[in-house]
Formats: sequence, C-alpha cells, structure tokens
Amino acid sequence: MPNKNNSQPPFPFKPMPLILGLVAWNIFFLFDIFTTGMLGQGAMLALSMLLIVCVLLLVSSDFRKSVLNEGVELDRIKKSLYFSIAISGIILLILIYLSFN
Repeated sequence: MPNKNNSQPPFPFKPMPLILGLVAWNIFFLFDIFTTGMLGQGAMLALSMLLIVCVLLLVSSDFRKSVLNEGVELDRIKKSLYFSIAISGIILLILIYLSFN
C-alpha cells in the first residue's frame, strides 16, 4: 500500500527513455544471438550502455532530469545504481577477457 505522505512516484523512470533503453538493450543482445549464436560485441555494447547510463545518472543532473520522473531523488536509487555499475562492470570485464582468449 503506497504511503500517502510520500510525494515520489512509484516508479522512478520516465516511460519513453525506459522503453528506448530496453529496445536498444534487446537489439544489442539479439544482434549477437542471431549473428554469432553467443555473447560478444552486442552484449558488450549493452552492458556498456547500462554502465554509462548508471554513471550519468549519478553525476549529471541534466541527464537525471531527462530520465527520472519529477520528484524522484537520487538517494532513492543510488544503491541500485552502484549495484548495477558493479555487476555490469564485472560482467563486461569478463566478456572482454573472454573475447581476447
């Protein structure tokens, strides 16, 4: 049950940037699956995109205004952003390492 005193929207992201990001993410992965049948450059691009978006959300107030809903504070999603940066960074490093072997 939502808290009536909380003025923040239930979902922090605006719909259009979220949809465009998900479409790009899926295109990158599908490119890999249909061309090589395994994870490669498309997966690296998708993870890089996630990493860049998370970092931009942390450091750029203009980017935050264009992606986040009105009234959403950075403190609300900061832990999730750090977690996404860590996980996508580790997986990206593994994919880069595996691509050179």
